[in-house]
Amino acid sequence: MSTDNDELDLLRLISVFWRRKFLIIGIALPVIALGIGYALTATPYYRTTAKVLFEPSGSGLRGDLSQATNALRRMESEIQIARSEEITIAVIKDLGLATDSRFDRRGRSLDAIGDGLTGEGVSEEDAIRSLQRIRKQVERLITVTDVTRSTLLNFTAETPYPDLTAALSNSFAQNYIAAQIQSKVNSAFESLRVVNAAVVEAGENLEISQRNLSAYLIDNAQDISYEAGNIDIALLADDYEATKATVAQVVKDRERLNDILAQRQFEALEGEFTVSSSDDILLELQAQVYFDLAAQRKDLLDRRESQGSSTEIENKLASLEEEIAALANERLEQLAAEAAVQQERQSTIKSELEIEIFSADLPAEIASDLFKLQSDATSARDQYTNLVDRADELAVTARTQVADSRIVARATIPGAPAGPKREQIIAIAVGLGLLLGMGLALLADFVWGGLSGSDDLRALLGSRRYAIIPKKAGLDTGTVKTVLMDPFGPFAESLRMLRSEIEKGATDSERGGMSGIDAVPDTLSSPKIICVTSAVPKEGKSTTSIGLAVLSAMSGHKTCLIDFDFRRPSLSAYTGLEPNADLPAYLMEKTDGFMVQNLEVENTNGRLDVVTGAPTGQSFADQALASGRIQSLITELRDEYDMVIIDTAPVLAVAETQAIARYCDATVFCARENYAARRSIKQAYDSLLSAVYARGHPTIAMTFSRGGRNKYYYAYRSYASNA
Repeated sequence: MSTDNDELDLLRLISVFWRRKFLIIGIALPVIALGIGYALTATPYYRTTAKVLFEPSGSGLRGDLSQATNALRRMESEIQIARSEEITIAVIKDLGLATDSRFDRRGRSLDAIGDGLTGEGVSEEDAIRSLQRIRKQVERLITVTDVTRSTLLNFTAETPYPDLTAALSNSFAQNYIAAQIQSKVNSAFESLRVVNAAVVEAGENLEISQRNLSAYLIDNAQDISYEAGNIDIALLADDYEATKATVAQVVKDRERLNDILAQRQFEALEGEFTVSSSDDILLELQAQVYFDLAAQRKDLLDRRESQGSSTEIENKLASLEEEIAALANERLEQLAAEAAVQQERQSTIKSELEIEIFSADLPAEIASDLFKLQSDATSARDQYTNLVDRADELAVTARTQVADSRIVARATIPGAPAGPKREQIIAIAVGLGLLLGMGLALLADFVWGGLSGSDDLRALLGSRRYAIIPKKAGLDTGTVKTVLMDPFGPFAESLRMLRSEIEKGATDSERGGMSGIDAVPDTLSSPKIICVTSAVPKEGKSTTSIGLAVLSAMSGHKTCLIDFDFRRPSLSAYTGLEPNADLPAYLMEKTDGFMVQNLEVENTNGRLDVVTGAPTGQSFADQALASGRIQSLITELRDEYDMVIIDTAPVLAVAETQAIARYCDATVFCARENYAARRSIKQAYDSLLSAVYARGHPTIAMTFSRGGRNKYYYAYRSYASNA
């Protein structure tokens, strides 16, 4: 990773992917297996398309450019209409999908909804829910799209059944066109309904205007006759009033006769057949017949009252009443005919009166009133006529509607499946699996994972002194033997480089307080008390401590290796020496001394003493630090030994490590490759740095867990860290 722009370089990415190859493979393989399984087991589906050309009236070749542009703008709306619930339900009815076993049908069919959901205990709510489920399934099977810069609609169906696929496409196209026609018909009928209502209203207005004109003429006929000096107007007005009275009387007589017949009050008919003059011979004959029949009926009623009812009397009585009723109906027809004649005569007189009035020399005031009334009547008549014509036109339009679209290519039954595309699915699964695996690898390496190399270490902690040390095996005695039996091997050489970095760090720390080269003394002191720690357990600090101690003894120094990890001491396990609890007791001032064990280092003039520890189950570090016991012990060890290596607890595990480091000449901070999280390493190093800053930066020993890096043990870098 670059420290300048924080970008990942290609080699670093390849390194991360190689280290995390098992994670990548473990993630990618299941995804690829799922993809292959789906590709091999997925149900084949078929796809076909019906094409519909949208041609609104006046657009395209039959209209101008603006109309064609408007048609293009309407395409999105037409797509929504084509996918509407109304058309989908029409398709379901058309193809009988409500009873099709290929659909999930839990309720009754559409027929049950139309039949009122009778029988079989199925509720209307269940049937409607079933319909909605089928509708949603059908909507998922059809896609309606438009062809760019055209008015062509594609109705594409995709189902596992070839015949159903073609049927769906064609049915949607046909019902879309049928819906267009029905919509236009409905619109025309709605317009017709509105116009018919306007016709009725216009007719009423016409009748009112004509009535007002006629009333004005009749009411003012005498005055007009006088003002105009025309006696004919007055005579016609009198004839009109007389005829009007006659019509009213005839209508009244007819209504009264009709009520008498409805109630079968035959005795009351006597007044209807009374003849006041001998002018009407037909009426006189009818009266004679009626009175004859009435007399016979009265005789029968008297006989029934005196002799009692009999079948003969009742039959004769019913026959007489039917004859009387027929005679009364004949009279009704005569009255109706007379009323019609009188009404016709009244209309004729009215027309003659209007002609006489409009042809007369009228005064200005009367002429003005008549003109206004006549204009109102004429306007109402014109409006009425126009509306009637419009209603007739709409009625014809509603019966002759055509669609704005037509099917230009019907869907055919597909001969081969359109999918699934197995090769494409497998390729996507491979790509997705690899991307997911590599993404998790990067996440694990850069977020959750530990350090991956020296560049990673430098990017995290900055320019520091560090050495690369091959990782040794766990709990064994191999560390001492490795250094003794192969003193110039990779592991021993890496420890020498670490010791060299420690000495350089101490030298640089002393130089840091001097002002120039002339002020540098001839000899600079080497650190005698070295503290070895890490961020978390199992990062190689105990192995590094033992290796430094053995190397110091091989160099002829009197060396002491002491275990200050009071909670989890491990030197006894690594060196094979006996664990001992004397040191904790000494620090708690319970004893005056502690046991020092000697670790034999062959073929050397040096000496290696080891102070092991043992778990005590008590927390005494704070008490020992507060009493100065630890500081006193370190001072005594400094006077007695040439080199003291202190194996301390991890920085993040306990608090006393930072305090102990202050009493030491140098500090080694161990970091294991791909182990502790970056944030843990950073936090621990910053805490340790704040504790020992006055003595210089800690030297970092980076332990690699793979043997392949051992051949590069010599390729360490030294980064000055003078403050």
